[in-house]
Amino acid sequence: MSGRVWAVLVNWCNDSDTLRAVDSLMAQYLRPEVIVVDNASPGGSEERLRVALAGRATVLQSGANLGWAGGCNVGIRQALEREARYVWLFNNDATAHPAALAALVDAAESHPDAAACGSLIYEQDRPEVVWFAGGAVSLWRGVTWHVGRGQTDRGQFGGPPRPVAFLTGCSLLVRRAAFEQVGLLPEKYFLYFEDVDWCLQARRRGYRLLFVPGAHVWHREGSSARGADGLSPTHAYYDARNNLYFIDRWCSPLQRITARANFAVRIVGKVSLWSLLRRRERVLVASLLAGVRDYYQP
Repeated sequence: MSGRVWAVLVNWCNDSDTLRAVDSLMAQYLRPEVIVVDNASPGGSEERLRVALAGRATVLQSGANLGWAGGCNVGIRQALEREARYVWLFNNDATAHPAALAALVDAAESHPDAAACGSLIYEQDRPEVVWFAGGAVSLWRGVTWHVGRGQTDRGQFGGPPRPVAFLTGCSLLVRRAAFEQVGLLPEKYFLYFEDVDWCLQARRRGYRLLFVPGAHVWHREGSSARGADGLSPTHAYYDARNNLYFIDRWCSPLQRITARANFAVRIVGKVSLWSLLRRRERVLVASLLAGVRDYYQP
């Protein structure tokens, strides 16, 4: 399998995290080839990566900040050109247990109807607390969520690989044939919801998506787009705008009515809450409303 699995990471102004992520990939029992795509980072981030990763990974320059999906697609194309059998999309603010990739590949090899396999992911700063144990979707409410998020792992998410509604792009092993049949990641989203959208497209084509409990990853959430408390204007903007994109793309006419009503209730709740809090949270209100505005007036 050596040379047949290519890992793709996207860097934007975060070379220190990216180097830690690559170190964890280099320590895999089943070692992948690694591509790091720099999204036109200012401040010398790309140059530092090229020096540190010389002889260890391929560093590509996307030429612009293409967002997570666009940056990934640059790396995916390169991996497919190099005859990759699997592409492992991996967040640059994550680290993996040395056995993670082997567990993902074993699941994929054992289940040829799986478009992709994803990891059991923990919080970086609270390594026993689950961040992702499978993805769930409600089209009637227009929402997606991570199963098990915030729970301490006591073995409740163990067992064999099992199908889920979607997998997060934080650690996502994708079969070459799935990219060839489903296409690459949808770049319209820029950040957030693009992994869910791609997964739903794969399921529409008859593929399954497998959550693999034995593939452990630790993730420091949103280091490039969020503040330490998980909130930032960037996140508020894209989460709101892309939620509406997702509803419009995947909900039936009747589901759109209930999903948009639920969206409106959630927006009013966030605006009300953030307006009452410290100035930092009040700044989020403008970004959130800008995301809604740009959806309706692109």
